[in-house]
Amino acid sequence: FATGKMGSGPSSSSPRPSAWENLLFSSMNSDVYLLCGESEEKIHAHRCVLGAGNTYFHKRFSGLKKGGKIKYILPDSPDIVKGLLKFIYLGDSSMLDSCKPEWEVYGATHKFELDTLQERAERKAAQSVSLENLRDSIVILDTFPGKGILLNACAKFIKHNSLLILQSPVMEDEGPGCSILEVAETHSKLWRRVIRIAMGEIDPDLPSRRRRRSVADIDNKEEVGSLNEQVGGTNPSDVRDELIAASTKNGNLRKDEGEDDSKDQGMRHASETKQEQCDDEPGAKRSRVESPTTIGQP
Repeated sequence: FATGKMGSGPSSSSPRPSAWENLLFSSMNSDVYLLCGESEEKIHAHRCVLGAGNTYFHKRFSGLKKGGKIKYILPDSPDIVKGLLKFIYLGDSSMLDSCKPEWEVYGATHKFELDTLQERAERKAAQSVSLENLRDSIVILDTFPGKGILLNACAKFIKHNSLLILQSPVMEDEGPGCSILEVAETHSKLWRRVIRIAMGEIDPDLPSRRRRRSVADIDNKEEVGSLNEQVGGTNPSDVRDELIAASTKNGNLRKDEGEDDSKDQGMRHASETKQEQCDDEPGAKRSRVESPTTIGQP
């Protein structure tokens, strides 16, 4: 069968590509229907195509008896599942551009073992990291570590926006997804790694010893925690202290870049102060030339 690295039906050079297009999402000779997302939208598919064109579905269907229809429930959004089927049937990878959110597309390329799309999807997710999806990006990374591109993007976002995160409702709110505090607690090892990268304490390219989640793990909706063995929880004050430390650390780095200029300004200020003291003494010559206030002057 075709592996996840191929992940598609005929190429564009196939003599009859329209036949595959006609089968896509069609109930004609369909022996599989997928119930997708919270709405459980029904999408028709074909067991032989899914099994031959994708490693994930081959593993799921290979042990089932032939005959009859297969009902398969997927928690993934209908748009992502449709994008997945377009890739399997037609080799069409437009899901990377058309499906949102990007972190969810990244997760889908790993879950469904679409090897040829994974790095591109990770780069897309890395480019879209924001205050709104930082939490989800970190959570998905604890399931699918990837090549470190998304991990480094999350660390970079925290590095430059730690104070914004502290002041934002995402720190504690329990709206869509989980709060930053909850992410730091339930995914503590990954959170600490991201923070240490943001503070420049560890090399972002240094691989972490973490295993990839198995197909059985992925399909278990009950499992919500990190795969990693937790080293105790992370309390809220620790998370706030880490973000403040990241902000201070990066502020010090920026200050060091201008250290030489500060020294020069300080020397000029000290010289002027000394001259002023001499001028204030009785009988001193009033020869000091006025100068603009320096940046280093309090």
